Amino acid sequence: MNKLLYSTLFALIVLSACKKDKDEVKPTDSTENTWQFTAAGHTYSGNFVSAVFTDIIGGNMRLDGTLKSKTTDTVFTLTVQFDGNKLDTGTYSTENAGTNFQMLKANGDVIYAANAISTPPVLSIKVSAYDSTTHIVSGVFSGDSYNFDGATVPVTGGTFKAKVSQ
Repeated sequence: MNKLLYSTLFALIVLSACKKDKDEVKPTDSTENTWQFTAAGHTYSGNFVSAVFTDIIGGNMRLDGTLKSKTTDTVFTLTVQFDGNKLDTGTYSTENAGTNFQMLKANGDVIYAANAISTPPVLSIKVSAYDSTTHIVSGVFSGDSYNFDGATVPVTGGTFKAKVSQ
C-alpha cells in the first residue's frame, strides 16, 4: 500500500513540474500606464487612469494618475502643449502655457507643482518616444517644482509611459 501511495505521489510531482510551452503566458509590459518621480527624498509612483491627446486648438496631451496604493486622495497630472497639432517627441518646459506638472490632494491643495503661472520654478518634460501605431508615449521629467508653502523642491528621476487615446 505504501509503495502505491509513494508511486502516485511521485507521479503527481513529476507531472505537475512539467509544463507545455503553449500553456505559458507571456508577461505583459508592467511599465505601461505608469509614472514615477522623486521629490524631497521620497519616491512617488503610480498608474495613469486617463491618458488623452487632443488636437482641437494645437496639440495637447494630458496624463492623469493616482498613487500606486490606489488611494484617491492624491492625483498626479502631466500636461504637454505641443507646437503643432500632433503628438511629437521633444523637450517641453513648464515655462510655457499648457505644459504642467502637478501632484495635488483631492481638495486641490498643491503637494508639488510647476506651471507657467508660477514660473520659476521650471520643470522640463521630455517626450522620448511615441509610437503612432500602439499610441504608447514615454519620457522623462525633472527640474524644480514648488510645494504647498511655496518653497522650491527639486524633482528628479521622473518617468512616464502611457497609452494615449485620441
